[in-house]
Amino acid sequence: VHTVDELKTVLNLPVMAVLPSISPKKRRRTVNPLQNLTHDPDMEESVRGLRVKLRKKLGENGHKTVLVTSTLPGEGKTTVAAALALSLAEDGQRVVLVDADLRKQELSTWLPDTDKKSGLADCLQNPSLSVSDCLRPVPQTTLSLLTGAPVSDRRPVIHTKRLREIVHSLAAQFDYVILDSPPCGVISDTGALSRLADGVLYIVRQDRAKKGQILDAVTDLYNRDAPLIGCVFNGVSSSGRHGYGYGYGYGYGKKYGYGYGYGYGYGRSRKYGYGRSGSSDR
Repeated sequence: VHTVDELKTVLNLPVMAVLPSISPKKRRRTVNPLQNLTHDPDMEESVRGLRVKLRKKLGENGHKTVLVTSTLPGEGKTTVAAALALSLAEDGQRVVLVDADLRKQELSTWLPDTDKKSGLADCLQNPSLSVSDCLRPVPQTTLSLLTGAPVSDRRPVIHTKRLREIVHSLAAQFDYVILDSPPCGVISDTGALSRLADGVLYIVRQDRAKKGQILDAVTDLYNRDAPLIGCVFNGVSSSGRHGYGYGYGYGYGKKYGYGYGYGYGYGRSRKYGYGRSGSSDR
């Protein structure tokens, strides 16, 4: 998908935001990568527009839990989820960002090394553990994170009664709950997680996933009755070049080699190295 018009023809979903590609020169070197998310004026304004549209959409039914997903790794899903959560917090809302990708837990790397707490996986495995004790507040904001160390098991249990209890508990404590899920074109966990959300926000990165792959993944979500509310076109280069931006640790490798960190590796596809290869570009 190269343009917004193409995205509209591929997905029958409203485009809730178009987020620009941020060059490495515009990213500040800070101790906390969370501080990098919205310092660019164009990015900040785009995320603010997304926040306004999302609040209006959710407010129609008093909803507050949003799941953020994408087709493939490297589309900026976690960055968008974190930027949205920060923007909501800056608007005076109490927000919790849940790192629901148990295999990766990228948000844990965005926190000081001294801030060691149990995470979502610990809460799932130990019902006696209070979710409130696992939350990590982000200084000088009304944002809290629920993250932890990656789970070594290749197929950790995500669709459990305990997870539903955790999400409901967070919804009772916060104005908004943002679930950062695994990419749904690679991991099936997203289907189970989507049942816990009031709305699903789908991230599509410019020049990243093929149209057939996007359609396959979104169709699977529809078949699971996921409440898709809109999509975000991410990493868009104003010059029309293939600028990807937001590359916080995804490790692109050689042309379109995704290097997602711990290798989801469910089989081999013809080109991308994942179990679900997707259909050819149409």
